[in-house]
Amino acid sequence: MTFALIGNSDKSNLQRVAAALIAFATQKGARVIADEDLTEIVRGICETAPPKKLAAACDIAITLGGDGTVMKAAHRVGFLGLPILGINIGTLGFLAEVPVEEMKRAITEVLRGNVDREERTLISARATSGKKIFTANALNEIVIDRRASTRMIRMETYINDKYLNTYVGDGIIVATPTGSTAYSLSAGGPIVSPGSRVFIITSLAPHALTARPFIVPDDDEIRMIVYSEAGSFSLSADGQEGCSLTSPATVILRRSEKAVTFIRRKNITSYDILRAKLLWGKDARAEASKKVFRKK
Repeated sequence: MTFALIGNSDKSNLQRVAAALIAFATQKGARVIADEDLTEIVRGICETAPPKKLAAACDIAITLGGDGTVMKAAHRVGFLGLPILGINIGTLGFLAEVPVEEMKRAITEVLRGNVDREERTLISARATSGKKIFTANALNEIVIDRRASTRMIRMETYINDKYLNTYVGDGIIVATPTGSTAYSLSAGGPIVSPGSRVFIITSLAPHALTARPFIVPDDDEIRMIVYSEAGSFSLSADGQEGCSLTSPATVILRRSEKAVTFIRRKNITSYDILRAKLLWGKDARAEASKKVFRKK
């Protein structure tokens, strides 16, 4: 088996963890090829390759970092069909769900075939502004926002060509279930089970008290006509790729024909991850009180 290695070079422990991963995988008879971005990190211990060659030559991508690194891997090789296993050397880690302490065990399980594969929906965007056309796929979300301007933008929104609402504010997030625990959650959106076939529309700082998150089936088409008082606005996909568009512009969002596959350890569910990361069932008040009274 051949692993593609993709990592976050901003992490101070990346070089140490990458070296340990490569040594262990090699010991187990596997081959590791690192993303070309890690050339300096793995020099002398591992070969490197650009994304298309990684996707063609490897069986599974392993990420070292947090959820942002998983997003990077999705855009570099996941959209090309390479399954992803996330090792967490970041902070929260909803997608990079394997703790670094469990890295060797997880790799052993992969080599034995004792893992599950879970397919996640992508959202595709097509934006048209005059003669300019921008297209992108996203695993988490498509974001339309006002960029650096202090002026609001207006988004006239239609579902399957039926008028829904005109959102006015800083922007809007259209998220997949995977992205429901990311930017959308920070903006007040709901947590949605990853297997749900829906998209979540969440306003950013809406200029209306009644603008609430709205969920639509993912086989619906979402069309927005976007007007910016400043003359332009931005559209981004997972924070990985994006563009500046001139007002007015039309943005069409649909479920992508592509998908991203994640390698999941058996007997660990998405609900287990939510409980662990969001501390469900934990009494944070009691722990905080203990710390305060210890100081006394």
